[in-house]
Amino acid sequence: MLAACVALLVVCGVSAVKVRAQDASRDPSRDPSGDPGRDQTTVPAETPPTFAYTTPADKDYLRAMLELSGVVGFGFLQYITEQDIVRNYDVNYSWKMFRGKLLFEQLKLDTNHLGTNFIGHPIGGTSYYMAARGNRLSIAESFGFTVAGSTLWEYFGEVREIVSINDMIVTSLAGPAIGEPMTQLGAFFDRSSPALRNRILGVFFAPVKSINDLLDGRTLARSQHLDYYGFPADEWHQFDLSTGVGNTWEQHPTRGVGSSVTQEWRYSIASHLARLPDYIGAGHHSLVFSDGNVSSFEVSGAVTEQRVVDLHVETQLVLVGHYFRDAHRDSYGKLWGYGTQIGVTTGYELTFHDYDREGFRPIDQIAGVEPLGLLFEHRGAFGAGRIFTRLSATSDFAGVRPYALRMYRQRADKVVLPYVLDQHLYYYGVGGRLMGHFGVSAGLFEVEAKLRFEGYSALEEPVALADQRASVEGRVSCEIPYTAARVAGFIERRSRWGYMGPSQAARNELSLGVEIGARY
Repeated sequence: MLAACVALLVVCGVSAVKVRAQDASRDPSRDPSGDPGRDQTTVPAETPPTFAYTTPADKDYLRAMLELSGVVGFGFLQYITEQDIVRNYDVNYSWKMFRGKLLFEQLKLDTNHLGTNFIGHPIGGTSYYMAARGNRLSIAESFGFTVAGSTLWEYFGEVREIVSINDMIVTSLAGPAIGEPMTQLGAFFDRSSPALRNRILGVFFAPVKSINDLLDGRTLARSQHLDYYGFPADEWHQFDLSTGVGNTWEQHPTRGVGSSVTQEWRYSIASHLARLPDYIGAGHHSLVFSDGNVSSFEVSGAVTEQRVVDLHVETQLVLVGHYFRDAHRDSYGKLWGYGTQIGVTTGYELTFHDYDREGFRPIDQIAGVEPLGLLFEHRGAFGAGRIFTRLSATSDFAGVRPYALRMYRQRADKVVLPYVLDQHLYYYGVGGRLMGHFGVSAGLFEVEAKLRFEGYSALEEPVALADQRASVEGRVSCEIPYTAARVAGFIERRSRWGYMGPSQAARNELSLGVEIGARY
């Protein structure tokens, strides 16, 4: 899936570079630096709807229920054909035990693998959510369908297992956290020009919606105000693609800082959508939004000649927020003013990172959902330059591989660990994240800084168990005139700590490198 996503966005990016270069060569007075042309076009001030058709389209609750049942039914058929169904589960499917489920007596955290609980179940929740959202139901209604699908699965799908608390949480929350950003991407390309790439991407990111539109004979309402790339100019978007090379210096646990260095190839794909009027342009607005207007989806990672050493997948959706904009243009056409956004968010995160590339510890893994978070964003314009500040704080429920586990197991006074920690090498953790993103741009140049800290504590504690990690990144980039291409240099510092009983473990690393990419 990730490979297909990469291929599709690369095709889109190459096409965008060509279109933009041709357009700029025809009209050199249009400066493509910064935010190319998007705030130079006169566009309507109203916010376009997520689902835009030439004729009104109603919600289809019946089909949503049928499609949800189909997803649950397909999962059940797959479940009963698995060879390990004959395992000795905690409960048998009898009235006595089913009654225990109804009375919440058979309810606890399960002992499945991290991949099953924090990758497989989020995929299931996304399927439930998109079955409803693809029938034009609201975000709240689609979330209700996701909860219903998760409940049906726990009570009637996994017939021989207890009701899993963690599955109910992760499946339900991952639905809107992943499904809505994908729906917004698909709907964005559906509102774009009818170019082949937009049709393909619209189907790819919102397949259920696309199939239902075809069955209903719906005609998509394409935006009448398009930018250089054929994308809607009445809503802000930023798509970034990049690849590069860098060196990473690691602190070895016995030989100190700089004792290990590896070369790695990096890649990143990120989308940011804000379906809000004059998001970076001139206008005055104050409004509340709650239709998935702001969302992001990011995939990044790094590989060496031997293996994958980093993978990061993250989504974020603003469930409800307030948007304010007050900006104008002076007599020279320069933009002055600012805009703010405050919102309640949800999201999903999946990370793999190798802090110990000499094999001292297994690759670090953290994956989980963000039940609720808070977001503050400020965008300012001062003539030739712009500033950007984004701060967020989130709560998290995650599966965490303890960084100090190996050190703890070497002790003689260790205690018996829970099954999931002892056999699957992770624990259920609760915690949170603090993130900051700051940027200043002028002309073709942009300087950015990213800060991130997150910490987790175990829900089940045979011993004191906690993990933290932090990163600081700086980046300087330059846009190549009259193209979407950009070159950048970056420096990044990562830190990882873990505490397990009296055992502790820590690792720091420093990365330096260069990247080339495109923004459109």
